[in-house]
Amino acid sequence: MQVYSSFNPQNHKNYYRKPFYKTKGFLVMSIIGLLLIIFIVWSIKTPVPNETVDLTADEVATSSFAQLTEVKGEVQLKKDGEWTDANRNDFFEPGVEVKTGADSRAVLNFPDGSIVRLAEKTWLFFEQFNQSDIKIKLIEGRAFHRVNEASPAIYQVYSKRVELTALGTAFDTQIDGTLKLAVTEGKVKAKIFETESQENIVNMRTIDEGYVANIDPDAETDLSIDSTEKQVDYFWDDDWIVWNKEQDEKMNMYLGVFAANIKLVITSPEKTEFETDEQELIISGKTDSEAEVFIDGTEVKNNDGSFEHKYVLQEGENKIEINVKKDKKINKKLLTVKYTKAADPIAISAKIEDTNKVVVNFTLGENSEYSTIKLLRSDDGDPNLNNSDVKTLDKDNPYTSSPLDDGVYYFKACLFSDNQCQEWSNIEKVEIKKQSESTITLLGSTNNKNITVNWTLAASDNFEFDDYRIILSEQANPTWPASRYHAVNKVVTTDEWPNLEAGIYYIRVCAYFNGDCKPYSNVLNYTIGSDDPVAETPTGSISLTGTAETARARLSWSAANLTADNGYRILMSFTPTPQYPQDLAFETTDTSYTWSELNTGDDYYFRICAKKSDNTCGTYSNIINLLIK
Repeated sequence: MQVYSSFNPQNHKNYYRKPFYKTKGFLVMSIIGLLLIIFIVWSIKTPVPNETVDLTADEVATSSFAQLTEVKGEVQLKKDGEWTDANRNDFFEPGVEVKTGADSRAVLNFPDGSIVRLAEKTWLFFEQFNQSDIKIKLIEGRAFHRVNEASPAIYQVYSKRVELTALGTAFDTQIDGTLKLAVTEGKVKAKIFETESQENIVNMRTIDEGYVANIDPDAETDLSIDSTEKQVDYFWDDDWIVWNKEQDEKMNMYLGVFAANIKLVITSPEKTEFETDEQELIISGKTDSEAEVFIDGTEVKNNDGSFEHKYVLQEGENKIEINVKKDKKINKKLLTVKYTKAADPIAISAKIEDTNKVVVNFTLGENSEYSTIKLLRSDDGDPNLNNSDVKTLDKDNPYTSSPLDDGVYYFKACLFSDNQCQEWSNIEKVEIKKQSESTITLLGSTNNKNITVNWTLAASDNFEFDDYRIILSEQANPTWPASRYHAVNKVVTTDEWPNLEAGIYYIRVCAYFNGDCKPYSNVLNYTIGSDDPVAETPTGSISLTGTAETARARLSWSAANLTADNGYRILMSFTPTPQYPQDLAFETTDTSYTWSELNTGDDYYFRICAKKSDNTCGTYSNIINLLIK
């Protein structure tokens, strides 16, 4: 029998099952979720503990640490109230003071890529540095600042009531009575406040590239920031700024005031600062093929843009200056080489005495053993027992030769024992050159408040001297050394003393050589004053005008009540008062002239004078200043 029903086992619903929120699974998941929420809240509110991390050079750029990348000599850090010796690659945080001793320096890199270099005897306090602000207090000494122009950080240096803010720049700061600021690239904004807490600005100026400012908050307001534009020669004469320029050059940074200078690359030695026990140093490099090359004042041959020179080091620190010059462009490098002479069993030194005798001194090493000392003298560059005059000495007392004839002599010594020379000394070269009598004849004239002199030298071929010294004094018979003098090249035989005050003057010339000055010329004396006899009184006037063009200046002038039978001189100078014969001059009989091959961006000063029959300048024109395009 078939039974019909609506019951289906597959669709059967259990009406007695518990709801999920009442099960153990729901309870476990709720507890896990609650614990997770508690952990997240705790993580947010709990500060992360400080950790000590060894930073690498790459990591320092994103940190709030600064790094000492160079330490020379005595450098100290003050943190937590105590001074400690600093070491290269030390890291430190804001609030630290850094001090350098004598003949010492330090270089620090900031997180934003900016750099500060401390000269000797310098003391800085680093108040703050990070990616947004750098604040340094200059307490004493001198520091050069190379600011990363791509950094967003505001770079400030302050000292007492003065604050300096870099505007993407390189600048030097120095405390020398007042605060001295030299800007070599970019600009610096200088502010003086009423108080050291930087309240109420009393003076503010922006110092441009190429300017030097003396900042004295105690001076009158209009004199408290005194800035002067300087020619590039001024910066080349400062060894500290030149050294910083060389460091920037190695890092391929823009060099500001030095950017337009002539090429100079030192190929040997590879380093600019090092120590050696080799006395001879080969210096070589590359420059412009037409440049003049000087190493410590000695002219070196330029071989189509290359040069090489053998330099003899003195014991101790040697500062060797390498200069190249073409027209008005110059460049300069400085080598600092410490030469430590290895201890020799025997060493000699020789010097000339009484013009024709040689005194030889001996230095023996410790534990030197010998029976006698053999001293050799020869006209050959390498004395030996066969080609020399030999003296046998029992002791190492100084030896004085008999009078020698003119010529070059070489001396060498050895420690002698067992019938042979055991140890040899260095070779000393001396040149005997007795200078014959020489004379200087001096002539001169006055014109208004100017004294002009010229002279002739009568000397033998072997007469040597470095330059002429023209000595001016208000006392009769002036002699060298003198406080008032001109030094002129030995090929020049004329000099001028312009714009002298009223009085009686005595003037003479001497030939300067090796610290001495002789022979002396005759003495001339002149009276400058209202009754001073004037040889020629300039008459008339000259009016000069000019325009600046690309790499040249176009000049023209007109004369009134003046007959220039001998023509004109066009004078050019980098200083505001061109004067003949000190400055560059070109002669013409025309009344216009174009001065070419001038440096773009440089200031030049021009002036015209009427040439007189005695080859001096008569009437002068006005002075014009042109900035070359």
